[in-house]
Amino acid sequence: MFKCYTSNDNLLLPPCLGDFIPQKDPVRVVHRIIEQINLEELYRRYSPKGCSASPPPLMILQILVYAYLRNIYSSSRIEEFCRNDIYFLWLTGNLTPYHNTINRFRNSQLKDVLKLVYHSLYGRYPGVSVCDAGYESKENYLYTFRNGIETFIKYNYFHKEQKRNSKNNPFLSVNFYYNEETDGMYCPMRQRMERLSDVKRTTDNDFVQTISRYRARNCKGCPLKCRCHRIRSERIVQVNHRLRKIKEREREKLLSDEGLKYRCQRPQDVEAVFGDLKNNKHFKRFHLHGLKKVEIEFGLLAIAHNLAKVASYEAYGNENTV
Repeated sequence: MFKCYTSNDNLLLPPCLGDFIPQKDPVRVVHRIIEQINLEELYRRYSPKGCSASPPPLMILQILVYAYLRNIYSSSRIEEFCRNDIYFLWLTGNLTPYHNTINRFRNSQLKDVLKLVYHSLYGRYPGVSVCDAGYESKENYLYTFRNGIETFIKYNYFHKEQKRNSKNNPFLSVNFYYNEETDGMYCPMRQRMERLSDVKRTTDNDFVQTISRYRARNCKGCPLKCRCHRIRSERIVQVNHRLRKIKEREREKLLSDEGLKYRCQRPQDVEAVFGDLKNNKHFKRFHLHGLKKVEIEFGLLAIAHNLAKVASYEAYGNENTV
């Protein structure tokens, strides 16, 4: 009635692990694509006089990417799978790196290297970047300009500016007229505001911004003061001129037909990925600490996510997709 089987039986010849793994399995995609990456910068971090028994960096990188693809994030669990899981055994060639080796590689050896791995994997920056307001900054704008990326990045007050109360409010500093020739801001009473000083501000990423401060002249006798501001002294406004120009250009693009198309498409492209990472991959918190290490872990997660998409295309879509 039931099939016969014999457990714990010895085979005459040892089986080949590859015979048990489908040709279009994601582990084969990870192995093939990571093998093609230029890892010279990674290998430079190792001394030529080091221990010959240490596992190859290429193999550990393949293990980490495949582990993140399989929703395995703990170095101890990764070591356990390397001992017992047939897919990991095929990937490592029956070598089992210790969890300390895996963790040390992830924490230290991939610092400032994973970005190069990511760029060599994908070859180039995307042609278009569509982001929500949380990614708006002068630093990010200039980075995209330098790398030839077309941007559709909303700034913080983009939606608020489109409302009638803000768009037609002459007392908001963003609506003040600026004359480049005379370097003067003009208040709603058309009085010139003189430039007081420039202030340097440094972000957490050591990016320096220049903020210009302008002060009005005759606020005390102005009939519009009660609507303009409530402070006793003259009104002072602060302007980042470079960022203001960038925002004006971004506003034109965001309000265009092309910008509207990208803004409508962004939630479908981006939010679905975050939902997949949180719910399907059960990645709800970072396991490493510190900005650099978090960057490494998210990079591994992004590579694993994209290679999983490649494997899915090869299995169910165009077989020539790479």
